[in-house]
Amino acid sequence: MNTDVQPPSAVIRGVPTQFDDLVRHATARDAADRFADAQQMADDLNAIADELALPDFRVPAPRNSAQHASTALHPASHGYVATPPAMPQRNPTRQLPRSRQDWRGTETPNPPRQFAGIELSEFYWARQRAKRMVWFWVAAVLIVTGIVAAAAWTLGSNINGLI
Repeated sequence: MNTDVQPPSAVIRGVPTQFDDLVRHATARDAADRFADAQQMADDLNAIADELALPDFRVPAPRNSAQHASTALHPASHGYVATPPAMPQRNPTRQLPRSRQDWRGTETPNPPRQFAGIELSEFYWARQRAKRMVWFWVAAVLIVTGIVAAAAWTLGSNINGLI
C-alpha cells in the first residue's frame, strides 16, 4: 500500500523485462494505471507469451478449490469425468519437450535446459542436498534427545548417591 511492488527480476534472476512491466501495470497504486479487467490482463499476458514463444501450460486448481468440489458434484456439467479417489489425475503445470523438437513441432538446436537462468539439473541436486540435510538434522535431534534422556535417567536414578 505504501511502496511499489518490486519487479520479479529483482528477486529471480533471468525473468524477462516484459514480466516486470506486467507486474508493475497490475500492481500500480493508482487504480487508473491498473488493468481495467481480467480479460485485458490475460490479453497482455498472452501477448507476452507469444512474444517470448513460451509453450502452453495449465496451472491446476488446488485440491480444496470450488472447481474440484463442483466437478465432484456435477461432473457432466463441466465436461469432466470424475476420477476415482484411488487414481488421482495429474495436471502438470508445464511439460518440457521430450525430444529435440520444440512445442511448435519445429526442430530446435538445443531444447530448454534452464529456468530463470538456472540450469534444470541444479534444481535436482539442490533437492537432493535438501533431503540429505533433513535426514542429518533428524538424526542430530534424535541423538541429542537420547543423550539428554540418558543423562536425566542416570541423575534421577542415582539422586540419593549424589546428595
